[in-house]
Amino acid sequence: LTLILLLSLGNPSEVVVTWVTLSSTKFAVVEYNKVGFPLTMRAFGSITKFVDGGTEHRVLFMHRVKLTGLIADQVYGRY
Repeated sequence: LTLILLLSLGNPSEVVVTWVTLSSTKFAVVEYNKVGFPLTMRAFGSITKFVDGGTEHRVLFMHRVKLTGLIADQVYGRY
């Protein structure tokens, strides 16, 4: 399960990418570039372990990466 959220907080040159996984990973990293170009831009972020308050106490890992230097109205690709 992967859920991706893109959030911009008023600065059009920055966006925070957030996603959730069911297992831990070594890194929170996003590789991206303008659509049609090689993925040469890379940003690293943080991973936070989260245990839900329900009866199952599921463990989730929340990944958060800030992308900077973006150009407004430019389409980017990511992997």
